[in-house]
Amino acid sequence: MNSDQQDKGLQSLVVFDRSTASRLGLSPQLIDDTLYDAFGQRQVSIMYTPLNQYHVVMEVAPQFWQNPSTLHDIYVRSPTGMQVPLSAVARYEPTATLLSVNHQGQFPGITLSFNMALGVLARRGGAGD
Repeated sequence: MNSDQQDKGLQSLVVFDRSTASRLGLSPQLIDDTLYDAFGQRQVSIMYTPLNQYHVVMEVAPQFWQNPSTLHDIYVRSPTGMQVPLSAVARYEPTATLLSVNHQGQFPGITLSFNMALGVLARRGGAGD
């Protein structure tokens, strides 16, 4: 059996302890916003010139995207102003993910192919089967 599905990618899931985060005053939204500030592409400003406008995007340097251990260097600012290390309320779990998602029209699709075992004849269905 063979498939065109490419499922050998890696991703890191961030799993946080809600009760510990709550005790420290960190909401799930605050943690999500901090991670997006670091690893997303947050637009922080627009620079205007006479002919164009330029969007200013904040993100971490690319060398930090490649290693999930950089999550240990992320701090979340609580509403009281205290800096809480993300590792105090969260851990990362490496998991498998798809490298690409193939589509048939607008729907996700996978092509499966197979061969018959040696010595097995293909049988066609017909009237009386």
